[in-house]
Amino acid sequence: MWLFSIWFLPAIVSISIGISVNAWGAGLGLAFVWLGFCIFQGSIIVKQQEYVVIERLGKFLTVYFRGWHVRVIGVDRIRTTGDLLAKQLLLYTDPKGNQLINFKDTSAPIDASIWYQIGNPDDIAADTVDGWRRIAKAVKAWVYTYANPEKRIDDLVDSALRPKFQEGSIEDANKSKDSIADGVREEILPEMEMFGAYAPKGKKFLVIENIKLPEEVIKLREMALEGQKRAEENVSEAAGYWGAIKAIQDNLKVDAKEARSIYETQRGLDTLRETKPVMTLVGKDFGTVLGTLNLGSTH
Repeated sequence: MWLFSIWFLPAIVSISIGISVNAWGAGLGLAFVWLGFCIFQGSIIVKQQEYVVIERLGKFLTVYFRGWHVRVIGVDRIRTTGDLLAKQLLLYTDPKGNQLINFKDTSAPIDASIWYQIGNPDDIAADTVDGWRRIAKAVKAWVYTYANPEKRIDDLVDSALRPKFQEGSIEDANKSKDSIADGVREEILPEMEMFGAYAPKGKKFLVIENIKLPEEVIKLREMALEGQKRAEENVSEAAGYWGAIKAIQDNLKVDAKEARSIYETQRGLDTLRETKPVMTLVGKDFGTVLGTLNLGSTH
């Protein structure tokens, strides 16, 4: 607190000069203006769920939380500000980095994000003196451990997630992505807590939303589905074909050859009725049209 006396030196000088020139009122007024300026410039109002990191002469001093605080201007400076709210960090978004995950069957990018917050959410909810001390330590670790702590989180997730995805195919990964995310949480969360980052309450820690299939994989799957569909149609058509012939055999008491002939003839007649074709008769020797038959309306 003795550093605050620095503020009073100019005020005392101002009052002394005012008294010496028989203008103590002006000197006192200037002293109050100076002190008001110092208090105004040194005042810090911190909102709920926010923090302010203060350094004194270049070294860490303290962390301010909600309320009104005063720093010594010219000696103390604000290193950084932030909040204790849950944050979402999108992963695998840097176009310059290696964003593809190598699966057993192909390589593909993924849509994933991680939720974190600074400080233990249990301490924040408890709102105790000891809890806020631990939160202040977490804030200090977050600010001073890594130059870019979010990049460190990104690296931790990648180093834990990538090997797990490489163990199987894209289909395997889609089926087990939730269990994979839980495994990553157990692996990286202890190290994250060492630099002040915790898993928020009520939110999923690691969210793997989608695995983007490459265009060639999509085409191969479409071809496979189309082939399966055609095969099923052929099986169904064959079953209907032989079922119809068997029914003709049983009802007309004919052999299989004649039953097939009857079936093909009937199918040809049905085709004529559906397509309604027109037949033109041309004389072989004369080269002229002798007549036209509308087979679609001729019985």
